[in-house]
Amino acid sequence: MEARTGLTTPNTNTFSSSAATQKAVGDILRRSVKSNSACRSGSKRTYEEALQSDNVQKGDAPGKVSEVSTAPPVKKKKVTYALPHQNMEEGHFYVVLGEDIDVSTQRFKILSLLGEGTFGKVVEAWDRKRKEYCAVKIVRNVPKYTRDAKIEIQFMEKVRQADTVDRFPLMKIQRYFQNDSGHMCIVMPKYGPCLLDWIMKFGPFNHRHLAQIVFQTGIALDYFHSDLHLMHTDLKPENILMENSETVVDPSTGRQTAPDPCKVRICDLGGCCDERHSRTAIVSTRHYRSPEVILGLGWMYSTDMWSMGCIIYELFTGKLLYDTHDNLEHLHLMEKTLGRLPAEWAGRTGTDEARMLYNSAGNLRPCTDPRHLARIARAPPGAGHHP
Repeated sequence: MEARTGLTTPNTNTFSSSAATQKAVGDILRRSVKSNSACRSGSKRTYEEALQSDNVQKGDAPGKVSEVSTAPPVKKKKVTYALPHQNMEEGHFYVVLGEDIDVSTQRFKILSLLGEGTFGKVVEAWDRKRKEYCAVKIVRNVPKYTRDAKIEIQFMEKVRQADTVDRFPLMKIQRYFQNDSGHMCIVMPKYGPCLLDWIMKFGPFNHRHLAQIVFQTGIALDYFHSDLHLMHTDLKPENILMENSETVVDPSTGRQTAPDPCKVRICDLGGCCDERHSRTAIVSTRHYRSPEVILGLGWMYSTDMWSMGCIIYELFTGKLLYDTHDNLEHLHLMEKTLGRLPAEWAGRTGTDEARMLYNSAGNLRPCTDPRHLARIARAPPGAGHHP
C-alpha cells in the first residue's frame, strides 16, 4: 500500500519551476515518505521512536533538532470502554475495559468481564509485571463479602502452601490486595471455560473425557478431604474449569470436542470449611445438595461426593439430575432414582421445616403440586427404585 505523505505534488502554476525549488520540494517529499513509512503497520519502530529519530538529520550535532519537522511527539491515547448492563448493586466494582484495577500500582489492566454474581465480579486482566494474562476476582466492597473473601484467601493460601509443586488440580492463588476503592482482589491463573459453559456450547462429554474429568476431580477431592481436611461444599459444573479453551474436531463425529487429555481445575473455595466449623447450615447449590443437608442431619465430606455424583450425570447427559427448587419434590426425586431414603432419618431431622416433610408414619408427605408430580413422573427410575 502506498504511503500517504500528507503533501500534494507541486503544480508549476503555483510553485516556481526552478531547479533549486524542485530540489527542495523533492527533499521534503522524500523525508516525509521516510517518516510515514516508519509508522506503517508492522514497522519495528513505534510512532514516538520514529519521530525522535527522524527529527535528527545527518550532519546535525547530537541532540540538535532539524527545522524540517518540529512537531512534538504524539502521546498514545488511552482507549477505555465502560461495559453496559453490568451489576451495579451496592459495593460492586464498576468495570471499565482498558482501565487499571488498582490505579496506584497500575499493574493489572482490565481486558474483559468473565463473570459476575452476588459476591462481585471476575475480570480477565493483563499483569504488567509478570507479562501474563490472569483472572482477578473483585469482591463487592460490603463488610459481609469482604469478610468472606478474607476467609477464602486463608483457605486458598493453605492449598497453595501445601501443594507448591502443583500436583493436584485445585485453583491456586497468586496474590491478593485491596485496591484504591477498597475492593478485595484475588489474583488467579487464567483458565478456560467452566464445565457448564462447555456442555451448553458443545454438548455432553464423551466417555473418554468424562473418565478423565472424574479421575482428576476424584484425586483432588481425596487430597482436599484426607490431607487438608477441608470440605468444598459448593461443587457444581460452574466451579470446575477447563485448563484451556482449545478444541479439536473428533474425526468420528465431526464435532468439536476437548483435546486429550481433558484437564480441569476445581475452583471457588469461598464456601470451604474444615472440621471445626458447624455442619448443620444449608450449603451447596440446590441441584447438587445432598439429602442430609436438606434434612438438617449434619454433613461431612460425603456432601462433596454427592455433589460430584450429580455433576457426573449432568456432564454425560447434559441435563440436571434433580431439576427442582422445592425440598419435598427434591426428596421424592431422590427416592425415585435411588429407592426409599433411610427410615431413621425421619426421626433425626434437624429443623422444624425438615420435620414437616415427613408424616407420622415416617414416610415423606405426598406431593400435591401438579408441576412437582409431573417432574417426578418424568424422572428416570434408578436401580434402587421399587414401584
